[in-house]
Amino acid sequence: MNSKQEIPQGNQHNKNINSSQRVYAHRGSVVENYFSSGRLPAYNATLNSISKNCPLDQHNDNTRDLTEFTRKIKGTDVTTKVRMKRIENIREECTFDTLEKFECLAASNDWNDETMAIIFTDLIDDNTYKHSLSTSSYKKLREQILELLYPRSELRFFTTRLETTKQKNFSTIGEYHREIEKYSLIITTIQNLTQKEHNRRITDAFYRGLGEHTSLELLKQGIDPESIEETIKYLRRLEEGILLQSNLRQLKVNHSQRNPRTTTDTNFLKAEDRKWCSIHKMTSHNTKDCSLNKTSTAYSGSIHTPPSSQNNSKRSLIISESIKDQTRNVEIEAEIKDTTYNFVVDSGADVNYVSKTAADELNFITEETKPITLIFGGGTKEITNMIVRECIKIKGKSYQVDFYVIKELPVKFILGNDFLSRHDCVLDFKKRSIKIGHSTQIPFAGEKEPIEDKLEDRLSDKACLTIIQEFPELNKTLKQYMNDNESFTHINVRPAHFSMRDNLKVVQSYGYPISFKFIDKGKEEIKRLLHEDIIEPSNSIFTSPAFFREKKNKKLRLILDYKKINVYIEDDSFLLPKIDDCLIKIGENKYFSQLDLQNGFNQIKIDENSRKYTSFMLLGKQYQYKRIPFGIKPGPKTLPKTYNRNIRRCRKLFCIYR
Repeated sequence: MNSKQEIPQGNQHNKNINSSQRVYAHRGSVVENYFSSGRLPAYNATLNSISKNCPLDQHNDNTRDLTEFTRKIKGTDVTTKVRMKRIENIREECTFDTLEKFECLAASNDWNDETMAIIFTDLIDDNTYKHSLSTSSYKKLREQILELLYPRSELRFFTTRLETTKQKNFSTIGEYHREIEKYSLIITTIQNLTQKEHNRRITDAFYRGLGEHTSLELLKQGIDPESIEETIKYLRRLEEGILLQSNLRQLKVNHSQRNPRTTTDTNFLKAEDRKWCSIHKMTSHNTKDCSLNKTSTAYSGSIHTPPSSQNNSKRSLIISESIKDQTRNVEIEAEIKDTTYNFVVDSGADVNYVSKTAADELNFITEETKPITLIFGGGTKEITNMIVRECIKIKGKSYQVDFYVIKELPVKFILGNDFLSRHDCVLDFKKRSIKIGHSTQIPFAGEKEPIEDKLEDRLSDKACLTIIQEFPELNKTLKQYMNDNESFTHINVRPAHFSMRDNLKVVQSYGYPISFKFIDKGKEEIKRLLHEDIIEPSNSIFTSPAFFREKKNKKLRLILDYKKINVYIEDDSFLLPKIDDCLIKIGENKYFSQLDLQNGFNQIKIDENSRKYTSFMLLGKQYQYKRIPFGIKPGPKTLPKTYNRNIRRCRKLFCIYR
C-alpha cells in the first residue's frame, strides 16, 4: 500500500503534503547530499517548492466567490479593502491562514465575539456542516471548525507523520522546517498544548529528522541545539553557498560546450565527477591522494620529517617544543606554592594537566583516581590515573584546581575546559586578556594591563566607599524612596517641543503584521503603557508603523519606526562634551556614582502640539505618545540637555552621559 492510500479520506491538506514529499523523495536534501558525498544540485530550477511534475489539485482556487470588507483606519479618512474567499468546503478550503486573516480584520473593526461568529458563518457555503456551527460565539465556532479539520481520532496519524518527516525528503531546509511546523501546529491544536510545549515539539522533531551528516556538521561547529533559529540560519547560509557554486559550475560547463577551444580539458565534467576528497570536501583530488590521509602513499612521501633529538612520543604531542618568532600560546601568570609560572590556557583540552617534571619539582602530593586515556594530535596515547589537587592564585584570588599528571608534557601547566567552564572564563583576543567570573580581568602573559583596568582597580581600592558601612542614614533614605517610587512617573520639567520643517507633509504608514502569539501579550503591554500615562488614544493624521519584539526575559518590547516622520523633525541643539574635558573634570572629584535611568526617554513629557507626530498604529488601533518615545529624532539630545538643566544648581556635580 502506498503512502497516498494511508491518508484519511476527505482531508485535502494531507494529500497535498504527501504529494510534495513524493516529488522530493528521489532528489534528497541539498545540504545532506553535499556533506555525505560532495554532490552539487544539477539544476537550481528543480528546487522550487512545487515541482512541474507534481499533480495539480483539481479544484481551481480562482473560481471561488469573494466577499469584500471595508476596513477604516480610525481618526483618518483612509479605508482599505479586504477580500475573503467564500468557503464552499470547510475540510478542504478552511485553513489556519483563513482564520488568522479574519481575526485581524475583526480586530481592526472592533467586532465583538458574537458579530465575528455571524459574519464568519455567512462566509461558509458548505451546507453539510453550516447548520451545526455556532452563530453566537466565534470562539466556540473556531473550536468546532478545527475539530472538523483535525479530529482527535486522527491524532495518531498526524503524530506518525511528524515523526517520519525527514530532511532527506526535502530539497531545502526551509521546506523541511515548514513541514515540521505544519504538523506541530495541527497536533498543538488537537491536544491544546501551550506555546512552550509547541516550541519544544518543533525543536525535537527538527533535530530528530536531520540527516546523519548534517547532524555531525552541526556538532562539529558547536551550534547550540536549543537555538533552532541559529541552526536554520547556519544551514540556509550553507544552502546559498552550495547553490551558488552549482550555478557557477553550470555556467562554466555551458561556456565550455559553446566554446570548445577556450578550454584544453575536453573531459572537464567527467574528470570533476570522478574526483572527491572526503577530508577537504573538494573535487580537486581523491581521498587516497590527499596529503592528510595517513594511509595514503602521498602522505608519507609529501611530508618531510626534520631531524630532532626528541623521542617519537614527544614528537606526537600537539605542543612539542617552544619555537620563537611564531604565534605564542595563550598563557596567563599564576602562583602555585608561592612560585609564579605561566599557565597555558587550552580550550581544546577537556581537563587540566601538569607535567611529571613540574609535579616532582614542586613536591606535589599525587592521588590515584579513575584512569583516563589521552589521545594526542599525532595519534599517540597515554593512560594516567594520577591527579594533583592544588590551589593557584590569579591576581590575588585563589582557585582550587585538579591537575592530571602527564609524563611527556612539553609545558608545565595547562588549564583546560574544566577550569574555564567552572569559573565562567571568557577569552578576549581583541584585548589580549582573559576574564574570570564577572570582575577579574587578566592580561595574557607578556601583555600590558589596559589603563582602564588599572584606573578601575585604583578607584575601587582607594576612592569608593560602601554606602551601608559609611552612610547608614543615606542607605535608609534610599530604601524608603525605593518603596515609595514603585510607580513609573515623569520628571517635573518643561515639556519637550518638536520643531517641524517648512516642507512638512502628512506621513501615513500602515502597521506591520503582528504574530498571532504576540497578540495577547501585546494587548497587556499597551494596557500597561496606557495605565502609566505614557501613551493615549489618538486621531492624528500622522501615523507610523509599530511592532513587537520578544526580549530575553520573554517580555515584549514595543518597536516604533519613525524613519519617515524623522525627516521633517528638526534635531535638538546639544553638543556632547569632549573626552579631554571630561577627564580634567573627573580628576577634581573624589566620589563617583552611576545612575541607570529606567526608560529615560519616557520620563520626559511632550507638549500637546507635538504629540500628534508620535502617533502609531498597532493591533488595529491608533495611539500617540505623551512622553518622548524611543526612535524619535530629537530624543538622544533632549535627554542629556534636560538633565543638565536640572543639575545646573549643583555646581560641584559633574555628569557624563553614555
